Amino acid sequence: MKSYLQGVITGGVFVFAVIVLMGASEPKPELGKYQISSTGMVDGFNIYEVVINTRTGNVIRRNHIRSEHYKTP
Repeated sequence: MKSYLQGVITGGVFVFAVIVLMGASEPKPELGKYQISSTGMVDGFNIYEVVINTRTGNVIRRNHIRSEHYKTP
């Protein structure tokens, strides 16, 4: 019975170590992948927004918004 209990504990520790080591790999974060640029015109009525993928340099989206429709947090 002692060797059985020792084997179960050893197996449990081994499984725990494998799970911990698999979780230790670094994830590839998406943080910082996109950047937004906004520009207001001198007349104060037009706001232009551009969303850029910083990894590829591609423009994802362009928006033209009149200032009365612009929502701020």
